Amino acid sequence: MCDKRSNSSLRDRRQSSLSDAEFYRAAERELAAFYQAVLRTHGPVEAQRAAEQWIAELESPEAKLHSAPRHATISAAHTLALHVAH
Repeated sequence: MCDKRSNSSLRDRRQSSLSDAEFYRAAERELAAFYQAVLRTHGPVEAQRAAEQWIAELESPEAKLHSAPRHATISAAHTLALHVAH
């Protein structure tokens, strides 16, 4: 899912107090919880779309300002809300 360049940028974004393993575990848990919530409320098509948006948010240049996977969830949830509202 991520190439070496993405892995490097993700590592740069994490909090200095988190190890790489802790960051990736947190990101995995965050994405899994977000996917399950969207799946239950909006179905598999929206869940897939939301998960792809979540990953894009985590890999985005703007994410460098944020150090936790939670930001990706907030951004992807906002995008989902805009999408399902229209």
